[in-house]
Amino acid sequence: KRDPEFNIPDFTARVQTIFLKLQEGWTKRDESILRPFELDHVFDTHRIWLERYREEGVINVLKDIKIEYIKPVKIEHDAWFDSITVRIRASMLDYKEDERGRHLSGGMKKRKVFTEYHTLVRRAKEGPRKAPEPLKCPQCGAPLDRVSQLGVCGYCDTRITTGEFDWVLALITQDEEYAG
Repeated sequence: KRDPEFNIPDFTARVQTIFLKLQEGWTKRDESILRPFELDHVFDTHRIWLERYREEGVINVLKDIKIEYIKPVKIEHDAWFDSITVRIRASMLDYKEDERGRHLSGGMKKRKVFTEYHTLVRRAKEGPRKAPEPLKCPQCGAPLDRVSQLGVCGYCDTRITTGEFDWVLALITQDEEYAG
């Protein structure tokens, strides 16, 4: 076993942290909230969507988020990475409004129930790995409030979004698209 200290509860807590931060960053249209938790290509896609929302004056409100479960469905290892795909079943209020708070679309009162598959990766290493605190730089322990678009901690200049230190989001797949 590569990491004898790996355990599902700690991993699931990491997934939950990332999932909730994604919803927060999406609602606030603030990609800096997402950055510490995503590989470059995922971040770039989200950044483009959030820029578009800002340009159009649209806010995609995601609130009252409830996670029903997070279940690992696929675990893979190779010489370079560990990869775990989880099935997340959650519900939330999901609607769009303009910057003045006028409702544009979606259900302000009816909860959206959905399932997504999130694939997280980390660099492969032998031996035990202590997971860093979830909302701090894994290198220097500073808060994640100064992570650049390149994924570099503004306090210690360490690139933290490569999976070198902890699990990062590599892919989101909708339920109807997931093939396992």
